Amino acid sequence: MNCYYNDPDATAATIDEEGWMQSGDLGYYDEDGEIFVVDRLKELIKYRGYHIYPVEVESVLLSHPGVKEVAVVGLPHPVDDEHPIAFVVRTVSSLTEEEVTEQELIDLVATEMADSKRLRGGVKFLDNLPKTPSNNIRRGYVRDLGRSMATT
Repeated sequence: MNCYYNDPDATAATIDEEGWMQSGDLGYYDEDGEIFVVDRLKELIKYRGYHIYPVEVESVLLSHPGVKEVAVVGLPHPVDDEHPIAFVVRTVSSLTEEEVTEQELIDLVATEMADSKRLRGGVKFLDNLPKTPSNNIRRGYVRDLGRSMATT
């Protein structure tokens, strides 16, 4: 791709001076030249200069049997840039099992990941995560939900 048809503003916003398309995807390529997309730049959480990929924290949380779905987003913080917060849908538990708690998930991330990735924004439980028609999580909506909770 070298331009958007009849849209020079969109072209200028997407293609840099060297001709590279800025897709907003974050990824890497291996020694075989295979490309791996791991996240989106706009989803990146910044904490005190550290970059946190939500998918990494989500993977740890999804390893817990009490977690069905999760979305991790950043909450604005006046000193630390952002604090990661997890929105979690619990699995349906049997009558004999206890539901996973906020502290249990905070501790899981704290023991499995670097200090910079701790869930300083906490954990909020939802009945379901907002989805697009293609069943993707509406992260912008989740981020707005977190920000509204932080200001109330």
